[in-house]
Amino acid sequence: ELCCAFFSLLTIVYKLREDEDKYILCAGISMGTQFMNSLLYMREYFVQTNEPNSVNYNTPKFPCGFALLKRPFMWINAAWLIMPIYVFTEAISHLN
Repeated sequence: ELCCAFFSLLTIVYKLREDEDKYILCAGISMGTQFMNSLLYMREYFVQTNEPNSVNYNTPKFPCGFALLKRPFMWINAAWLIMPIYVFTEAISHLN
């Protein structure tokens, strides 16, 4: 999270300074670190849903559903996985 925050700050600074190359580089690093953070977070969350001593355990009062669809906060993490992939794909497709 600290790496993502740091590179997000640099992204803003370079955008304000109109340094396009450093802006794009820092934005890419920031999205990459957020992608990895979300991936690791979701992996650990999936593990916890199967551990009876975890607060995230799948119970009738706190159900997971298929692919954690009954836990809307996971949708945010899923977006943090999908959006960087989309942005990177778009950026790569426009390279000359």
